[in-house]
Amino acid sequence: MKLDELKGVASSMGITGTTKMRKSDLVEAIKARQAGGSSAPAASAPAAAKSETPEGAAPA
Repeated sequence: MKLDELKGVASSMGITGTTKMRKSDLVEAIKARQAGGSSAPAASAPAAAKSETPEGAAPA
C-alpha cells in the first residue's frame, strides 16, 4: 500500500497522529489496532517490556 492509503486506513480505524508517522509506523499502528492494542505502538512497547514483578521484588 502507498503511504496515503495507509493513512486513510489508519484514520478510518480511529488512529490519530498519522500525518507525522512513517510508513512502517503506520503499519505497526494498524496491526496494533487490529490486535486490540493502542494506536501508538512505540508508546506501548516499553510497557510490554516491563516485567510482571513489582519493583524491589525478586523474580521467581
